[in-house]
Amino acid sequence: MTGLCGLLLAIAPALPASPPARQPAAVLLVEAAEPGQPERLAFRKGLEDALQAPSPVAIHAYSLAPWPAGNFDSPRTLDARVRERYQGVRMALLVALSEPAIAAALRWRDALWPGAPVVCVPGGDAEATPARDAPQTTVLRAHIDRGATLRAALSLFPETRTVAIVGGAEALGRPLSTLAAAVRAIDPRLERIDLVGLTMPELRRRVAALPPQTIVLSAGITLDGRGRRWLSADAHDYFAPSANAPIFTVHGGLLGHGVVGGVVLDYEALGREAAGRALRLLAGEPAAAMPAANTRSLRPQFDHRELERWGVDKRSLPDGSEIVFGPPSFWDEHKGKVVAAGIALLLQSLAITSLLLERRRRLSAERQLRQLSARLITAQEEERSRIARDLHDDASQRLALLAIELDQLPARPLADSARALSADLHRIAHQLHPAILDQLGLLPAARRFAAELAARHDIAIEVTSEGWPEALPRDAALVLYRVLQEALQNAARHSGAERIEVAFRGGGEALTLRVADPGRGFAPDLLEGPHGLGLVGMRERLLLVGGGLSIESAPGSGTILEAWLPLPVGARGMPRVADPVPGV
Repeated sequence: MTGLCGLLLAIAPALPASPPARQPAAVLLVEAAEPGQPERLAFRKGLEDALQAPSPVAIHAYSLAPWPAGNFDSPRTLDARVRERYQGVRMALLVALSEPAIAAALRWRDALWPGAPVVCVPGGDAEATPARDAPQTTVLRAHIDRGATLRAALSLFPETRTVAIVGGAEALGRPLSTLAAAVRAIDPRLERIDLVGLTMPELRRRVAALPPQTIVLSAGITLDGRGRRWLSADAHDYFAPSANAPIFTVHGGLLGHGVVGGVVLDYEALGREAAGRALRLLAGEPAAAMPAANTRSLRPQFDHRELERWGVDKRSLPDGSEIVFGPPSFWDEHKGKVVAAGIALLLQSLAITSLLLERRRRLSAERQLRQLSARLITAQEEERSRIARDLHDDASQRLALLAIELDQLPARPLADSARALSADLHRIAHQLHPAILDQLGLLPAARRFAAELAARHDIAIEVTSEGWPEALPRDAALVLYRVLQEALQNAARHSGAERIEVAFRGGGEALTLRVADPGRGFAPDLLEGPHGLGLVGMRERLLLVGGGLSIESAPGSGTILEAWLPLPVGARGMPRVADPVPGV
């Protein structure tokens, strides 16, 4: 053993070491706006989905908020926070969305991760970007075509005379002048109303009182006239329902928030475009091979609900328009279910034949089992009848004669014992095969059996009936009688109750036998094993006539046994009112 261990230790250094697990590349996404802005969420989703497709990538996201975009008073503090958060993380690539984010990302790249490439996504209005002359950068401009949105709006509302421009305080200055220039370029005759930089209550009041033949062009709102920050979608949810004119926009994230639509920038598609450049850089392609370009993610989109609200004929929409929030088609609404149903149908078609064959075999086995059970029960009843006849016609008669002969002798107690034994044999014969059941029917036989059992055990047994038929087929009557025998004997022997209630109920299409006692009860698990053989026999008998059995019991809570079977063919005289049977 020592030599083997030494040999293993000797050759261990020569064994090749397993290669270390490859760590996913780290990518930092830098944003300038609040993380909850719908456009930013959509961009991040598109970016992350596309980056993760080829191989796992560890994506980190950092937002410059709550500082106002373009107004960072403490870059050193910001840089220190980034250095502390990502200490020890080697960023393979950075993605920056908007000019402030680009400036910060380039500064962090040069200080913390020299040489890491940067994908820059500036706004389409930017005349210049901090990334223009920076090394290892590629630029994808988030180009916004406000003119295309305005032309689409005018084609839907050709009688328009006035354009109301809505925007937050961040739109004052150059953004507002850009919008105004777009309006003048489309049609110099259009009047303009500037609703930019207002408080939200004032904006809601103003858009509710616009002159006729007006459309609204929204630049988005992230900062109102009081300096309060807003998610642009929330701001539109606040004022758009009050507007008396249709609202158009270039921001896809505002669809579903009271705007009709426009030629919007699809930020999720923009994120996928940015991810395409990022993957090329991660694969080693130089950034210089990727010249700056405008995004291709512009598309005309319109809200079905707003088109309906303003009575727009969908045939007048620009070519290639996408209508969102419309009633889904059957395929759109149920395609998952249809595909799943098709697959399930294909699988089921392979299984149905074997299931049908198995069902046929099972039904055949059950039928044979029921036939065997019926033959056994029939044989049991025939044997009971034979034994009852022998006891009644032979043993009981001989004991009666013996009692008469003993009366002639001085041994009087022997004669009494013989008569008692004869009476017991007569009773046993009656229980084995109750002739009264065939002669008078189930209820008289039940009353008699209950009376005999009550006398032997010194208990009270009350038998009642309601809606019970005058006559039952013999097999149904015999089954219920045997169930009653077993139930009453069990209750008398084991419940300790002084009173037992028996109820026969008929009504509708079923007959019910209920035996209840307030005795000591029992745990349901006692029904398993040899203690439950009598219950098994009851259930088997009831099953032969299409019936069933239920038992409710608990220690100290008594027992309720209920047997039922469908109204047998041949039952007659079903009364409509209660037919009480005298108590015993």
